[in-house]
Amino acid sequence: MSGQLLVRCEREWPWGMFVIDDAGLHAALPDWPDYEQLVGTDEAVLVPVMHAVDGPVVVELWAGPAESGKGWSCVWDAPLSLPSGVARVGDAEWSMVAPSALRAGTWRLRVLVDREQHSEHVRIVFTELG
Repeated sequence: MSGQLLVRCEREWPWGMFVIDDAGLHAALPDWPDYEQLVGTDEAVLVPVMHAVDGPVVVELWAGPAESGKGWSCVWDAPLSLPSGVARVGDAEWSMVAPSALRAGTWRLRVLVDREQHSEHVRIVFTELG
């Protein structure tokens, strides 16, 4: 069974990070004491990537299983609450937002990266729980 690619964007990420959360929730962001480490809660996840000054990063959002074979590392695997059913990926200032319609509820969120430090390619994979 393969998943569906919902969004693919390639851009530079100011602050070297992006946020994944529910578009309607306006959740408080988790503390981020180490800018090299992914942190999250069941409402928001902060993903460190290559900084904008070093070049663009590809971010993909998938519904269902995504190809995660050789060369991909899973750095996050936990539930994420999407009460509105719309996941969004945005930069630190929310100047760029990529919404993706799913279904309201709690989803399994996996973050796959091409490399664990200064990632250049990230796959955000949502699969239904239960």
